Amino acid sequence: MTTWCLTWQSVILSNYFSGRQLFSNIIRVLSVRFLLSIMREGRCLFIQKIMTKVEHGVLGVLTYYDIFSYPLLPAEIHYHLETAISTEEILESLEQLTAAGLVYRFGDYYTLQNNVSLIKRREQGNRIAAILLPRAKRISKILNLFPFVRGIGISGSLSKNFADENSDFDYFIITKVNRMWIASTLLGLFKKLSYFAGKQHYFCLNYYIDESCLEIPEKNIFTATELFTLKAGSGPETLRSFFEANKWAREFYGNYNVERPAYQLSSLGSKFKNLAELLLDKAAGNRLDNWLMKTSVNRWKKKKEAGRLIDLNGKPINLYLTDKHFCKHDPKYFQAQVLALYSAKMKNIQEILPAFQHQLKA
Repeated sequence: MTTWCLTWQSVILSNYFSGRQLFSNIIRVLSVRFLLSIMREGRCLFIQKIMTKVEHGVLGVLTYYDIFSYPLLPAEIHYHLETAISTEEILESLEQLTAAGLVYRFGDYYTLQNNVSLIKRREQGNRIAAILLPRAKRISKILNLFPFVRGIGISGSLSKNFADENSDFDYFIITKVNRMWIASTLLGLFKKLSYFAGKQHYFCLNYYIDESCLEIPEKNIFTATELFTLKAGSGPETLRSFFEANKWAREFYGNYNVERPAYQLSSLGSKFKNLAELLLDKAAGNRLDNWLMKTSVNRWKKKKEAGRLIDLNGKPINLYLTDKHFCKHDPKYFQAQVLALYSAKMKNIQEILPAFQHQLKA
């Protein structure tokens, strides 16, 4: 009897401790699962945060340059971002985006296109630009000798360190107040001489403003990129004032810089320029500048109507936007096309992102 009781008690104690252990194991498993769930939810929240600050920014930069089929290096992506993000975060972001199939990596380059030939195209374009840029800067020195020219910037594809055999040298020109049309006419006449030497591609003078109109009115990713990449040619003081007036570009590019080295005219060049400007100063200069503005605008309108307003490649030029203080291509054409493409691409990415986040959750 005693033995049976001891056995029965042992069984009860054994079952009790076994049940307790089982219960403990169940609690442990549930706790682990709960913790894993919490960790996963935390990871999802972390992912959403990163998607907003890093992946979204990286995709935005890659998307803009994808319009021009231009792959980027991690350092270039980092430089173009609007917020301060560490290099490690950029590399981690690129790794995640590549693993998800949103971004393609070829060597050190990243692009939205699964096309390795873009790398060869870019590297070749960089090599050509490295040869042409010093030439463009030398030409900017010549252009700055003309009366009432105060600053020259190098724009277009060359300012992005890319060129091909047919690339133009695009210049952004700042003039003295109320003398823009005199300066642009003299520069235009000089450009006509370049046709005789077959060097017209070296003198694409397609954007003029004077010192009273330094702030660019169109504030968007296109103009911010042009400002961000504009290379200083000549006229350092004026260019600094120009970059300072357009600090709004920092809303798009946090690394936007107002300090960019530019060529300063020599004392001899300044004396020649000052002498020429004396001849066209005061009331006579005002009348001449107004007359040249009216004459130029009327001539362009007539050419437009006759279908004779074309660029160096024989393509029609959309009518310029003109004023007393500026002369530029109408942004509703090329600029609008780029912005529309960028918007469409970003919208497509926004539609894809939920699937990307779901993949990261898995």
